[in-house]
Amino acid sequence: MTESVETHPASNTERFSMAAWAPLLGLVALLVAVVAIYPDTAFSMVFIWERSETYAHGFLIIPIAAWLLYRLRYRLAVTDIRPAPWVLILLAVGGFLWLLTELTGIQVGRQLMLVSLYLGMVLAVFGWRFGLRVFFPMVFLYFSVPMGESLIRPMMNFTADFTVRALELTGIPVYSEGLNFYLPTGSWSIVEGCSGVRYLIASITLGFLYAYLTYQKAWKQILFILLSAGLPVIANGVRAYMIVMIGHLSDMKLAAGVDHLIYGWVFFGFVMLFLFWLGSFWRDEEPDLPQSLKGEREHPVPVGRLLVTAVLGLAVLAIWPLMASNIAERQATTPPAMALGELAGENGWSLTDRRLSTWLPDYENPQVEYFRSYEKDGKRVDLFIEFFPRQQEGSEAVSSGNRLIVEKHPVWRQLWERSRTSEPEGKGFSVLHSALMSSSQRFLIWRWVWMSGDNTASALKAKMLEIRDLLVGKTAAGAGIVLLTPYEERSEKAEPVLEEFVRDMRPSIDRALADLSERVNAYIDSQQESR
Repeated sequence: MTESVETHPASNTERFSMAAWAPLLGLVALLVAVVAIYPDTAFSMVFIWERSETYAHGFLIIPIAAWLLYRLRYRLAVTDIRPAPWVLILLAVGGFLWLLTELTGIQVGRQLMLVSLYLGMVLAVFGWRFGLRVFFPMVFLYFSVPMGESLIRPMMNFTADFTVRALELTGIPVYSEGLNFYLPTGSWSIVEGCSGVRYLIASITLGFLYAYLTYQKAWKQILFILLSAGLPVIANGVRAYMIVMIGHLSDMKLAAGVDHLIYGWVFFGFVMLFLFWLGSFWRDEEPDLPQSLKGEREHPVPVGRLLVTAVLGLAVLAIWPLMASNIAERQATTPPAMALGELAGENGWSLTDRRLSTWLPDYENPQVEYFRSYEKDGKRVDLFIEFFPRQQEGSEAVSSGNRLIVEKHPVWRQLWERSRTSEPEGKGFSVLHSALMSSSQRFLIWRWVWMSGDNTASALKAKMLEIRDLLVGKTAAGAGIVLLTPYEERSEKAEPVLEEFVRDMRPSIDRALADLSERVNAYIDSQQESR
């Protein structure tokens, strides 16, 4: 079939070619401009793609989005371009949100906002009709953002529960304790690599692309994307069950080492093939994409208005990195190490030199580490405080790098972790409860974050408190607080011990941290005044 573009004179062919490529070149120019304004945020994504296998697919997202746009080039060439300057208001809001995530070190937040700001620029410069035409390729760019770590723990818990229930239904005797379970033939543990987050990310990304290319009706696209998000969660539970069964039936000769990772990815491949095969039954007829330029835009492109909108939009985007730099000047002042006031025992609790364990929490680069052991009427508690005078990447009270133990620790295993509300004297605040065990000891652990006088286990609330301090010109000092007490059979029996300790000692802990925080702010204020 001869393409219609061949019937035009050479001069018209050149004009049509430029009309087809101009929108794509405009999109590239905007992307380059946004990256130039936010280089640190953009390259932070690239660094994660490079060092993490989980997010290595990020290198493919922009080329795939570019290919999707290239398929639409002749449609875009005849789509009306009507700049929407009022979208600049949304860009300002997005820039402010980027500023907040930048100041609080929420890396995934500022990366999401970077993509959002680019999409906002496309909408402002090219208008709504154009934006709707490129909606799917633009939204696909969000898959370049390395995210999903917050799902690891819930998916680990689901996988462990699913596997244990499946083993019980199979009739195999199993004893479970959090993320660990024991069969007559051996013991198993669900670790981060077993969570299935990699499967989930890969499945949703492929499902989104498949839905866009296969279906034309929005409800079909949404349904398939939901299916691609739900199926890998169930499939990962089945995968874990199958691996345990292979190990059990082979007397732990198979699937007990690296080979179980191979089985897992092969199984995932079959799951994706099944998903695509199932989705093919409801595929829509592929649209007849034009292979040449047919017709012209209803209205000519308002070049002057387009350029003015682009310049104003980039100016709006450039404001926020400058503000972040100015605010960061105060945060750049690092106070000298200051000691936390001594926390003597109160309400019957007394200091003791007898440590419960050699275990220490694994927090990233605190400036002050405080450890004491207490006892009262035979009850014993170890207290750890990790203080951060200012919050910065690699050294902050709220971070995924702050954990109880490293993965595959040679001595300790974390059995489970859940959040609940502690209510000493009816003044509740959220606390993370965890169980830790070695070959000879078991401990119940409570931990939370102290941030500017408030206590919480919610990372979101802690970050909001940090934002509050930064916006009023204070240094957001914070601390991680960890309590440890032993138990023998059931961790519930140790709960009252920590409840009592929190009720008796938390006021003293809060006062000591508030005093240290005030000293930090006073030092920084004095340094600012002397400049």
